[in-house]
Formats: sequence, structure tokens, C-alpha cells
Amino acid sequence: MTKAWGALDGSALFGPVPNPHRHDHSRLLKPFDVPPERGRVDAVIVPSRRPPTMLRTAARVARKLDVPLVVLTSKSWSEEEAHEVLDGRPGAVVPLGARVRRPFFRLSVAQLSDTRRNPHADTAAKRNVGLRLARRLGWRRVLFLDDDVVDLPRSQVLAAAGAMEGAGLRAVGWALADFPDNSVICHLRREVRLEQGIFIGGGALLVDTLGEVPFFPPVYNEDWLFLHDPVREGRVTMAGEVGQEAFNPFKVRRARREEFGDILAEGLFGLIHAERPVEEALSADLWHEVLRGRAVMLQEVRERMTLLFAGPGVPARRRRTFERCWQASVEECTSFAPSLFTAYVRAWRDDQDRWVEQLAELEGTGDDLGTALKFENLTGAHVSG
Repeated sequence: MTKAWGALDGSALFGPVPNPHRHDHSRLLKPFDVPPERGRVDAVIVPSRRPPTMLRTAARVARKLDVPLVVLTSKSWSEEEAHEVLDGRPGAVVPLGARVRRPFFRLSVAQLSDTRRNPHADTAAKRNVGLRLARRLGWRRVLFLDDDVVDLPRSQVLAAAGAMEGAGLRAVGWALADFPDNSVICHLRREVRLEQGIFIGGGALLVDTLGEVPFFPPVYNEDWLFLHDPVREGRVTMAGEVGQEAFNPFKVRRARREEFGDILAEGLFGLIHAERPVEEALSADLWHEVLRGRAVMLQEVRERMTLLFAGPGVPARRRRTFERCWQASVEECTSFAPSLFTAYVRAWRDDQDRWVEQLAELEGTGDDLGTALKFENLTGAHVSG
């Protein structure tokens, strides 16, 4: 039976909330200082689930940077399709297929992931493959670029690379602001005229691959968890904003799948705001606070929906879509016990240590991309250059 909103409501709920929802996290980022000199980028890596025609921006960025393009795809491409995207330049189109949907590196966090709620394991695993290839090939700085990013000027990328060199940064990102890159519930906050910021993420992210590099866990907001430690260290900045192709975010299934990762990331970044150690995320008390804060935020959205959508200004069909998405988020939120989050965080932190050890043990292959793919047991790739 679906839990009613009253299951979260009550007199104890609406007192002071120790861990409230924060609509913006940009103050956690180091200010971007334009460097005196441009830096170097070694490759563009694209985790892709879409057809080759959608790779035009990534191919153009790689061409202007004069670096290899590596496309990690969910489906096999024909030789002609790969040739059209790579255009004879160095790079590879690598089909991962069903393999990427399994726990690719046997990370324990994957065992805690409900596949019904977790299509994000696909993108996370592809980015992890990209990091491993970068380490094998000695690529110091790689640009992760999603296949729905509209454009990214070469000058901004080189300036970001220069800033990394001068300030010891671990990552420089761009906010996907032209069409906001947010969860369903955060898009809904905008619809009801509540403040909602945009944070950087894996959609356009320049990463330093040396040292203790994090990994992307299989969960929604995997890029936030990848950035967690560098953000906490003050070693991440935002270079600007880029466009993203518009889409309809208001899908009930999407709202359900995002809720756990949204709560997880907000709770972890809330600790950074409060200057509290990440070890507190191993306490069920912390997640009780976070879930209370989430409940208050969801209730606020509900009240605004009632206020703004009561009249004829919003079509009935659109109003029903908003209500179903909101209800899906509430149902997911009420189904989570604090212990689920503590278990995930514990596995995530343990896996981070294992991941760092794995990267340190990788055998380098020089600049031979084909050999690096063989070392990773990645077959069926189209390699160019």
C-alpha cells in the first residue's frame, strides 16, 4: 500500500531541521581564476547511449583540441558509423553492451543498487572505464563530455586546463544551464517558483587522472559522489556554463529512480556545507536528519503546487503529471530507512580505497590505445589513428 504523506508529517517534523535541503551548492566550489597560460588536454571521453549522429559536438570539441576521442557506447556501431564520428583522427568507439550493466569492477556498492532504481550504473561504469584507459595511456587530463551537451568552446577547455595546472585542482566543470541538469523534483521546484541552483557534473568535466582519483559509483548523482572528496578539499572549480539538449524531465519512473541518489548526494554535500566530517554519514542519526529535511522540502513543493496550480493557468494533464512525479518521489522517500544510506556510504568509502589500489596497479601501455583496450579486455572496438 502506498504510504500517505501523513506518514512523514507530524508535529515533530516541522521544528528546526538539522539538515535542511539546500537549493544551491556553488559556494562549495573554488572561485575560477583565469590562468595566464592555457593548459593541455589529453583526450575527450564520451559515455554514450545514443546513435552516432548525436556525437557531433563531442567530435567537434576533440577535433578543435586536437586530441583523441574515445566513445564508450551501449550498442555496437558499424565501421562506417565509427569512421564518420572519428573522421580518421586518433580515437576509438568501444561497445560495452551488457557487460557494463553488471558490477563492472565487482565494487560492493553495486550489490546495494536496486536495478529498478538504478539505470545510472551504465554511465558510471563507462566513466570508470574511461579513467582506467586514461591511467594506462598516461593521459593526465581528460574531458568527460556527455553526448547531449550542445557546445563547449575550445578556449574554455584550455583555460580550465591552465587553471588546473596553476591551482592544483582535481576537476574543473561546467554547469549545464541552458537546459538545467537537475533531478525531477528539482525541476518541479522551478515550476512552483522555488529557488533551485545548478551544480557542475559529469556532463562536462575536466579531470586530473593522477594521484588518488575517485570513481563513479552506480547511483544517481554518481558525478557528485565522484567530486565529493575533491570538493571537500577545495580543489574543484566551475569554468562556466554550457548548453544541454532539452528533454522532458517529468517522468514518474525517472522520479523514482532519482530519489535515493538525490537524497544521498544532498546529505553528503550538506555535511560539507556544515563543515562536518564525512564519517558522520556512517551514522543513522545523520540520515534521519536528512530524510526529515527532504520531507520538509517535499511538503513545501506540495503546498506551492496547491497554491499555483489551483486555477486554470496550468493544463489539467500537465498538473496531473507534476502530481504523479511528486507522489513518486514521496513514495520512494518514505520507503528508505536510514540504515540503507549508512550501508551505501560504508561500501562506497571502502570501494574508494580498493579503486585507488586498482588504479595504482594498472600497467601502462604508452600511447597505444589498441593495446590499452586489450589489457582491459574490451573487444570489438573501432580504433582509428
